[in-house]
Amino acid sequence: MPSGAQLFKWAAGTPGARGAKSHPQFGAKQQNRDYHTYTDLAAALSGWMRAKPARGDEKELARNVKDNSDVELHLEILLARIRAVIEGRRPDPADPFRWEYIRQELETGTTFQPGEGGNRQFGHYQHYFDQDIQGKAEIPAEIRDQLRTRIAGGMWKVLADPEQFSFRDKIVVLHDPPTAGTCGRRCSTCPD
Repeated sequence: MPSGAQLFKWAAGTPGARGAKSHPQFGAKQQNRDYHTYTDLAAALSGWMRAKPARGDEKELARNVKDNSDVELHLEILLARIRAVIEGRRPDPADPFRWEYIRQELETGTTFQPGEGGNRQFGHYQHYFDQDIQGKAEIPAEIRDQLRTRIAGGMWKVLADPEQFSFRDKIVVLHDPPTAGTCGRRCSTCPD
């Protein structure tokens, strides 16, 4: 694609619009770009053009990983190990309810946020697929239904029986749970 055509897409692109090269389910990406000078804009456009061949390679590598049964098997083993660690933890005298909280959060899909109004849902990706996308009328209803996770709130069920869930849902559980850092300030498992 010539740089002028890409520049036009950045300036006038419509999120969700469908075309020959747009994502078959999501449509065109939203292009939120802000450049302070024409030099910055030119550098970004030049970089986008030079990186184009590598983006195709990256997409193919991602497909290979997603379709690899060995990767999925190892993912299921990892999820089972995470469950076993949580189930096998004994109360810590310094924080006796820590593991109970984590399990409860994984079962309910909510986390307690002291000083922030109590319980709230966690899970950025789960929220995106199960709520944000579901409200986008520009995405056809049958595609919205396909994009919905099977997690339905609590992620513990994926840890308990990962073979019953899609590759994407397993990745969502690894990325989104309270043990990945979204469980609030009281949780000592969260990174600083």
